[in-house]
This record gives sequence, structure tokens and C-alpha cells, in this order.
Amino acid sequence: VTGASLTSLNNSNWIEFKSDGFYRLFENDTQLEKSKFRFEERKSIAGGERMMIIYHTGSSRVHSFDLVGDTLHLLDEYYDSFSFKYVKK
Repeated sequence: VTGASLTSLNNSNWIEFKSDGFYRLFENDTQLEKSKFRFEERKSIAGGERMMIIYHTGSSRVHSFDLVGDTLHLLDEYYDSFSFKYVKK
């Protein structure tokens, strides 16, 4: 998945969620982050609806997500609720 975000990331940033349970964030071809992740259903802070949530193991980062066609939207499940948008390449 590759694309731009609505915050500080740019078009050279891209992410992977792999079936082996690893999430990776890249800038161009340089890996910036790698962590295990898992999915869980719970209420989102954005409206309180039950959604699938991504938990990053060993981190306090939590994202809800929406996948529409080739576009993945991630929403920080924190008080500031930054959102990120990635388009499959």
C-alpha cells in the first residue's frame, strides 16, 4: 500500500501489513518502523461505533481503519485523532 497521508507523511511514505503479523513503515526504500500487530473489534473514539482496531504490539499506538476499494484510511485512536490515507499502488 502506498500513498499520501493527511498529516506529516508524504508521497514517498508507504506501509505494509503482512500476513505474518508485521507492520512496516517506509520512506522511499528505507524502513522507518517495524512492529507486530493484531486486530480487535471495539468502540472507536470517532463516534463510538464498533470497528476493527489495529494494535501495534509493544507500542501505545492504536488505529481504527476503513478500507474502500484501493484506499486505506487509518485513524489514530487518541484524543488528537490524526488520520492517514494510503492508496494501493
